[in-house]
Amino acid sequence: MESVMSRITQFALLFILFIFFAASAAAQQQRPISAATPLPLEPLTKLEALDTQIGAVVVKNYTYIGSVSGFSGIVMVTAYEFVDAQTGRKDYGIGIELRETGRSERDGREDNTYVDYDEIDALLRGLDYILRIEKSATMENFEALFRTRGELSVATFIRPNGSLQAAIGIGIFRRAAVTVSLGKMADFRKLIADAKTAIDKIR
Repeated sequence: MESVMSRITQFALLFILFIFFAASAAAQQQRPISAATPLPLEPLTKLEALDTQIGAVVVKNYTYIGSVSGFSGIVMVTAYEFVDAQTGRKDYGIGIELRETGRSERDGREDNTYVDYDEIDALLRGLDYILRIEKSATMENFEALFRTRGELSVATFIRPNGSLQAAIGIGIFRRAAVTVSLGKMADFRKLIADAKTAIDKIR
């Protein structure tokens, strides 16, 4: 009798373990894909799409144009030609690299993005506008902002002391940004124009 009871007990324990592991496996299968394997972000620009292409040789031809130093970092501008060696496809644009400085090395952030060739004229017009803008007469403060597909942003805004200041940033959430004077923003605008000229010479 004891042997029969022992077998029944063992069977019951095995059955309980089977149910437990089956339930755990089902729970794992029902988890959202994003929780286990985050989906890659879609490229924001043509240059980024070519730069991140898998299984292809991509040749980057580039000319370093220059940099602008601000109150909280440096912004570098490079003209690019990307070539897919297999298909011969070419894309042109500008690379923006931003190095933000903080109170310590840990606080500083770096980021980069691309501006496709077909966006350059709009960026130049946006820079022209925000460089000419004056303090709003309708409300106490204001901010004028222009953003590209690759999340490059250029802006002017009112400081607490009432003076105008400018900023160059990359990203929307937790973005890296460098504050600059209006004069430095004008220098940045010239670098963008010089980069476009360099690209136009080879297109």
